[in-house]
Parts: sequence; C-alpha cells; structure tokens
Amino acid sequence: MEYRIATYEEVSKQFDWLIETHENKEDWTAWKNEYLSNIKHGIMIPYYGFIGEDCICEAYANISKYADYIVIKRDRPYLSAFRTRKEYRGLGYFSKLFDFMIKDLKEKGYKRVSVAVESTETHNIEMYKHFGFNTFLYKDRETYGDGTIHEIEYYEKQL
Repeated sequence: MEYRIATYEEVSKQFDWLIETHENKEDWTAWKNEYLSNIKHGIMIPYYGFIGEDCICEAYANISKYADYIVIKRDRPYLSAFRTRKEYRGLGYFSKLFDFMIKDLKEKGYKRVSVAVESTETHNIEMYKHFGFNTFLYKDRETYGDGTIHEIEYYEKQL
C-alpha cells in the first residue's frame, strides 16, 4: 500500500474509471474537468492510496483562499470526495490515507480543516466525527445541478 499526492495523470485515470463505473457519466465528466483544472491551477491537492497502480481510496484538499467556499476563505482547507472502492471499505485503508493527508497539511502550515455533508447523510456525519470533525460551523443550502436543494452542514477539525 502506498499513500501519496497523486499526479495529474493519475487523477485523470481515476476519473476515467469513475466515469466508466457510474451511471451519471455527464456529472462525473464535469467533475473530472473541474478537479483537473483545480489541480492544474494549484487550488486542490489530490491524496490517493494505491495498491500497485490501482487507486483504491482518495480524498482532496481544496486550498485556495480565493475559492467560493467560505470555509476556505478562513485559511482552512476544505476536504472533499472521500472515496474508497467498495471491496476495500472497512479495512483501514482510508484511515491511513486520512492520516497521511492531515500530516501533509500540518507540514504545509495549516492549523484546521473543514468538511461539508448533507444533513441527511447520518453515516457520513458519524464518519467525520470519528475523524475528529467535532466542531459544527454552520448550515447552508445548496442547489445541485439537477435543481434539488439540499441542507449542508459544515464541520471543522483542529490539526
């Protein structure tokens, strides 16, 4: 198992796999383009866990102080897209990736990080609390591409 900051090419390959394995290919293609642009412009750091050449878990740190996210404007990276391939879930791989990401962000001088979660995603809220996101910041509403409105909760973790 190897944990590292993924290359642009590795992120592109991972998104190709995500596009191939999901029904909503249009959304995943749009996310691929957005993430690759953000990585290219230094707005986002991709953290991956690999077995051989296969990415089995991933997470991203959005670090631009000029992004639209209020949580980033306060010098607090916004962590997103916590994903682990189904067959590797519950085996501790993501926990090790998360530790690697937090250590790297600390070394970069950050003192806190944040996440966002839909209020109805109780499993994800519990997972974030397990990882130390115990400070509730605020609630907001977000309109998704399909027009649905979701209540979003933001949490913070001290590093």
